[in-house]
Parts: sequence; C-alpha cells; structure tokens
Amino acid sequence: MGVTEAQVRESVGHVGKEASDVEVHLRGTRSTTNAELNKNALRVEQSTDVGQAPRDS
Repeated sequence: MGVTEAQVRESVGHVGKEASDVEVHLRGTRSTTNAELNKNALRVEQSTDVGQAPRDS
C-alpha cells in the first residue's frame, strides 16, 4: 500500500487490529493527504499565474 510501519501502527490505534478496518483507514488518510496535496498544488499554480499575460489556447 505504500505506507510506513508508523502509519500502520497509528491506524491500528484508531480502528483496532482488524486488517480490513486498518486498510480502509489508511486509504482514507491517504485520500485526504492526496486531496490536500492537490489543493496546495492548485494554489501554487494560481499564485504563479498572477500578473502574467493570458495564455493562448
């Protein structure tokens, strides 16, 4: 799944030892992280466009 041992341990602390619950929790936390990364990337892109001439499509 591409998560660290610490992330697994944290998830177990939140949802218990049931593997399916841990997996769902980890997927949810990764989704949140990915959403935040995308939101931050969009902010950076928008801030770099300020004051620039419009691009031709």
